[in-house]
Amino acid sequence: MHHRELTYSVTASLTRYSALGRRLEETLELIAGALILGLARIGVSASAVRRREPVGRQEGACFESSTRFELVGGGAKLVGSAQYRTPAAFLQHGSIPAFPTIRDLYALEGAEDEAPPESNEPAPWAWMAPDQMGMALVEGFAAGFGSKVVFRDLGTIDKSAVANLARRRYAHAEWTFRR
Repeated sequence: MHHRELTYSVTASLTRYSALGRRLEETLELIAGALILGLARIGVSASAVRRREPVGRQEGACFESSTRFELVGGGAKLVGSAQYRTPAAFLQHGSIPAFPTIRDLYALEGAEDEAPPESNEPAPWAWMAPDQMGMALVEGFAAGFGSKVVFRDLGTIDKSAVANLARRRYAHAEWTFRR
């Protein structure tokens, strides 16, 4: 199901970057606003789902339902997100699929007849180059957070430290699945 999609992540220290909000709802709303600005740059109108209470993911494919501050537009969920928090920091990760269509997700569950009629179209950015879509989101985040984006190439990354971390942690199932 996670094919032909653009993913994003936002990670921040809650003590160093208080502008990103201190509470879950604040960071969800700020990030949703940045994503809305990014999508608008490619002509896509989106809005954030507003609810007082959180609603967990429903049965079925994750793009069949929307939780708080996920983005919807044109009769479908456009961006799915999840956030993990500790007292000191958070990580939000999200997915912006181009394919399959929402109808395709219903079909995987044998419920194609239940799909809303407007759900048979691929996302408006389905044929856009991933780097073009990614740049629109980067610009949306810069505008949404009122900040400057600094690009770095891989030459600034300590590749041996990354390889060491991967060997020590991520290569081991007990670390990955420790929860």
